[in-house]
Amino acid sequence: MTRREVGATVSVMWVIFLLVLLLGACAYVYFVQADIAALQKQAKDAENARAQFEAGELREKEKHLALSRAVGFTDESGGNLFSAVNAIEAKLEQVRGQFPNDIGAGDKTLEDITDRFLSLANGAQQSARQATTDFETERTKRTETETNRNSIQQSMEGQLTTANNDLRDERDRAAQQKQTDDGTISNLQDQVDEISAQMREQVAQKEQNIAELTKDMSATKARIDQLSDKVKLVGVDESPWDPDGEVVSVGAETGLVFVNVGTADLLRQGVRFDVFRFGKGGELIRKGLIEIREVHPDSAVGGIMEEVNRLDPITAGDVISNPHFSTNRSKVFALLGTFPVYGKTFLENRLKALGAEVEAEVNARVDFVVLGQRGPEEDAPEVTDLPGYKVAQDLGIQMLPVQSIDRFLKP
Repeated sequence: MTRREVGATVSVMWVIFLLVLLLGACAYVYFVQADIAALQKQAKDAENARAQFEAGELREKEKHLALSRAVGFTDESGGNLFSAVNAIEAKLEQVRGQFPNDIGAGDKTLEDITDRFLSLANGAQQSARQATTDFETERTKRTETETNRNSIQQSMEGQLTTANNDLRDERDRAAQQKQTDDGTISNLQDQVDEISAQMREQVAQKEQNIAELTKDMSATKARIDQLSDKVKLVGVDESPWDPDGEVVSVGAETGLVFVNVGTADLLRQGVRFDVFRFGKGGELIRKGLIEIREVHPDSAVGGIMEEVNRLDPITAGDVISNPHFSTNRSKVFALLGTFPVYGKTFLENRLKALGAEVEAEVNARVDFVVLGQRGPEEDAPEVTDLPGYKVAQDLGIQMLPVQSIDRFLKP
């Protein structure tokens, strides 16, 4: 290697050394600056922390100062915030001694005593509110009671006034009534005397009337006997079913029945007859029903309305009978009770159309009394309790239920 080459190599080595030295210096400077910045930051943070501490201390001091002001035992001169602690403790002992039943041994701090006083104050307020409520309720009740008492008193005073007025009026009326009654009693005594005389006269007159009525009753009974004899003389049947005629002949083809009763016997067209034959012992055996269609002076022609037994037909020699027909006079009927099936007016008109007479009341002229039903009213009497029924019994008039002559009444 030449000198030139060695010198060049040395130069290069120095350059590299210088470069390394420069880089080391730069790195050192960098790290030193970084430490300085960190130290500055720490110093700044410390300053901030100190400032915050001082601010917090100032706030705490203000709080303590405010608390001391609130307590009332403070001395702010020279920054002595609790210069009267002994005074506070003495005051607390004084409070405990003054309220031994309310503040116990466990209430050692001002806060405990304050809480105890607050609790006592709340209880006192509740008691006061309850007492106020009770007072208002009691006052309301007393007011209502007073109002009721006044109302009752006024009512009693009004009633007493009314009673006094009524009593005064009643006394006046009693005095007037007594005066009137005295006059009335005097008049009544006169009237009693007069009535006694009249009664004696009336008793004598009634005795005379009784004697006359007895005489009249005897005459009436004799009159009834005469009327009964008169009825018998004109031919009233002993039985409504006694024969009124007989069948003369029967048309074999026409079915017409010829009978020996006519207009001379007061027979009318439309009258119906039951047909009988005589059985053993003289009993009547019913064979059917005929209705008169043509009437001649001494005979009549009828049509068969009913035939009981076709093996025992209506023939010549059979007898006919109708309870409201008589050959010597018209039968007289009276209707007693109600007749819901036909109606009383219809029955009267039907009987009259068949030649009978109808009386409005039961009397001696009546031959038969037709019995109906009792009235629909709840208090309606039975037919047997009607006055006409008693009259019919007394006069011996025969009574027939409407069902027994129903077939003769149908149109």
